[in-house]
Amino acid sequence: MSNPTQFKWTGATEREDGSAYLPTDRKGYNASLRPADEAAELPDNYIVFSPISQTQDFVFPVADLANPPSEGDWLITVQEVDNEGRVSVWTEDVAFTWVTASPKSPTGLSVL
Repeated sequence: MSNPTQFKWTGATEREDGSAYLPTDRKGYNASLRPADEAAELPDNYIVFSPISQTQDFVFPVADLANPPSEGDWLITVQEVDNEGRVSVWTEDVAFTWVTASPKSPTGLSVL
């Protein structure tokens, strides 16, 4: 996908041991955004944020990024953070492309 406007995912509903994970247990998320050609080791270029609401479906607008992606292929991954600071494993990477549009050509060119 080129130039997405938002990142969307569904929050966890249970813990690794199978016990319930309630929306009120959620502190927020870490989201890692990195160039697709960068090594997929532990993400270190991430954004930390808290959910705006306590629902299960989350949307993070690309416009809210402090540093929008530069042109190229990118990967995003997300992890859940609970109120006690415990984190989930990172999700699988999801790829997208960012294209910076060039301006249209001028119009009305003439020779006088």
